[in-house]
Amino acid sequence: MSAEEKTMTYRILVSDPMESIGLDMLRAAGHEVVELGPEDKPRLPEMLGDFDALVVRSETKVTAELLARGARLKVVGRAGIGVDNVDVRAATQLGVLVVNAPTANLISATEHTFALLLALARNVARADRDLKDAKWSRKNFVGTELQGKKLGVIGFGRIGQQVARRARAFDMEILAFDPFLDAEQIRRADAEPRELDELLAQADVVTLHIPFTEETRNLLGRERLAKLQPHALLINCARGGVVDEEALLELLEAGGLGGAALDVFAEEPLKDFRLVQHPKVVATPHLGAQTQEAQERISTQTAKMVVDALSGSLAISAVNLPFRSAGAAGEPYLRLAEKLGHLAGSLAGVGPIKRVELVVASLEPALRDSLQVAALRGVLRRSIGGDKVNYVNAQTIARERGIECRLATTSISDYPNQ
Repeated sequence: MSAEEKTMTYRILVSDPMESIGLDMLRAAGHEVVELGPEDKPRLPEMLGDFDALVVRSETKVTAELLARGARLKVVGRAGIGVDNVDVRAATQLGVLVVNAPTANLISATEHTFALLLALARNVARADRDLKDAKWSRKNFVGTELQGKKLGVIGFGRIGQQVARRARAFDMEILAFDPFLDAEQIRRADAEPRELDELLAQADVVTLHIPFTEETRNLLGRERLAKLQPHALLINCARGGVVDEEALLELLEAGGLGGAALDVFAEEPLKDFRLVQHPKVVATPHLGAQTQEAQERISTQTAKMVVDALSGSLAISAVNLPFRSAGAAGEPYLRLAEKLGHLAGSLAGVGPIKRVELVVASLEPALRDSLQVAALRGVLRRSIGGDKVNYVNAQTIARERGIECRLATTSISDYPNQ
């Protein structure tokens, strides 16, 4: 990418409120930033066609219909970790890059998990309400200690492992379930691997740190909730919809659970308050990322991702790239693979291309998938044009056109990659 391309001015539409520090970063990079006020929200679909990037929080729903209105849209920046309000599949088909800020609320979500756990274990919320009503009822609020208890962590990623680290300071034993980690990876993080049902049956405290997907929808439904011990405490600071709230309420009313602490709900803002009004429930209105530090990190990380994505850099946290980015170190290889692909496409002459074969020698395995996509993009530029095919949609377009892509590897010992 030329220096001229990297310094282009783009128009960025910000449809949800975010900290000014991130907006200042976008402007400092030379881009035009338009903030959408509440009164202008209904005009978002008609406005989007004039913008190159869209930045949202959780309020704006980035649907397939909305994305289709973004004639020149290149990037959607989700200011936060979750992307359940963005139709990532539709964005991928349209070649729109989706970026987020996956580590911005890491500490705040971790600490809020413990805030809710301790409030639940020691009856803080109920005792506080009682005392404010001028009552002194110590005997009604006998709590439980965390020391020596088993903490079951469902989802042992960044936040789950941070929660586990802090739980060890309370002398808790850590059990972990994560379908994307093998047993040895979990043990290296100082936790004991368990299957989900086994974890539920053994843990004194269960905390969830998983995304909301079709696979995790009501992951803890009626049958799984029934596996929890009667004294167990359930904490959810992850995503609404991963726990069946109706089944949880039934279990609490039947006395089958020690209590629940919830920060997230299937429908937000909350409309049905029966669950949060239960005396064994401590609840907050999605405060996991609501610290000043987290809000500033969300704003700055998202702004950086959008600026880098618009400049063509792949050293970003992209949700829908078909490969794991090798960062700035991999970009020269990508540019070379794309140019070679474009050359091969030009030399192929007239007629449809049926197969692309890429031979890679003496390169790290982490680079190979990305090089394959880069070469495909170069080949497709011959017939589609550079603006319509990118790293996001190159494989999708190739499949639609019946182009087979093969990757072969070899080793050249005399010329190792330096």
